[in-house]
Amino acid sequence: MEEPRKGFPYWKEKASFQINELYGIIDLSDMIRRFSADCICQTIIHDKNSADYADGLFQYNLVDEMVLYTLPISYGKGFSLMDSIGKHHWQLRSFKLYPNGISRLVYEKRRM
Repeated sequence: MEEPRKGFPYWKEKASFQINELYGIIDLSDMIRRFSADCICQTIIHDKNSADYADGLFQYNLVDEMVLYTLPISYGKGFSLMDSIGKHHWQLRSFKLYPNGISRLVYEKRRM
């Protein structure tokens, strides 16, 4: 929030579409092809349902970049996305640690 050009507000404004579990994955894939390669879709993973939706996005190879924010707070057991993401397909492009303990990691799809 201190740097709105690089956080949630920036990408919310920049995104062509805000997507969630209500968007069908196949329909989303077709929509992205119709608009252009420059289409930016944003989804925020905040619970198990949104994580399951993200799993589908990864399985259909619809994700080019991930921006992960880690918070220095833990509530309960959480959930893992690593099985869906596939560690070997991603390369860390940038990392930033904020004074409040939050870190931002930006990964891009590794070119094969």
